[in-house]
Amino acid sequence: MPKQHEFDRQDRKGAIIAEIRRVASALGKTPTIVEFKRIEAGVSYDEVIGQFGTWNSAIAAADLQANPTRRPPSNRIARAMLIDEFIRVANLLGAIPSRPIFSAMAKISRSPYQKTFGSWAKAVTAIVSEHADRLSFIPAMPITDTLGRAKRKPLNLGLPLESCPTNEQETIILFAFLAERLGFEIVSAQIQFPDLTLRKNGELILAEVEFLSSTYLDHGHPIGPQYLCICWRRNRDIPGIAGILALEEVVRSLPNQALLPTRADKETQ
Repeated sequence: MPKQHEFDRQDRKGAIIAEIRRVASALGKTPTIVEFKRIEAGVSYDEVIGQFGTWNSAIAAADLQANPTRRPPSNRIARAMLIDEFIRVANLLGAIPSRPIFSAMAKISRSPYQKTFGSWAKAVTAIVSEHADRLSFIPAMPITDTLGRAKRKPLNLGLPLESCPTNEQETIILFAFLAERLGFEIVSAQIQFPDLTLRKNGELILAEVEFLSSTYLDHGHPIGPQYLCICWRRNRDIPGIAGILALEEVVRSLPNQALLPTRADKETQ
C-alpha cells in the first residue's frame, strides 16, 4: 500500500479535527471515546488513532481540554461489610457456617473473604476471634485437617458417595442412591426447574433439589402443591408446596445409619 503523501495526511488530520470539534459543539463538551463512537461522526475512531496515535493527542490538536482520567471503580468490599454479613449468617444459623452453607445463605460470595483474609479458614478464625461478642451463641470452630481444610463428615452408608453433601450436586447424587429405598422412581432429570420428575405410588411428582430448603425460596421457584423440595438440610419451611424431603433427616433416622432395604434386596432375602 503506497505511503500517504504529507499534504494528504495534513488535509485528513484537518478534517478529523473539524469533525471532533463539531461533535464537541453538539455535546457542549469534549467528547469521550465512547461518546464519539456512539455519535455517527464523519470519521471513525480507528482513523483518529491511525492519524494521531492516541485519542488525547487528537483532542489536543483540536484545542480541546482532555477529559480527566477516571480510575475504574473498585469492586473490593469493605472488611466491615464482610464481617457484618458473616455474623448475620452465623447468628441466623446459630452456628459457624461451613463454606457451602455460607454460600447458600449469604448475600456476599466467599471470594471477597479469601481476597481480604487470605483464605476462608483465616476469615472464619479472624472474625470469630475478634468479634465473638457479636455472636448470639458460643462458637464451636469447625474441625480442620493439618492443611487447614474443613473435614467432611463421613456418610457411613456404604455408598460410592463417601461424605455428607456440601452442595446441590452432591445432594442430587445422594437422592439418586436413596430414591428406590424411599419409594421413588426417577422418571427424568433436567437442568432447568424442576430438576426431577419422580413417580411414587403411581403419581408423578415435580421435585427441585437444593442443598438448603431456604434456597428454594431464594431462587424464586414457584409455590404449588405439585412441587416437592428435596434438600440435604431443612433450614426453613416452605408453606404451599407438597413438602420438603430433607435427606439429612432421612440419614439420621436410619438405624445405625444402615441403609433401608431396596425391592431387589427383599426379593433376594
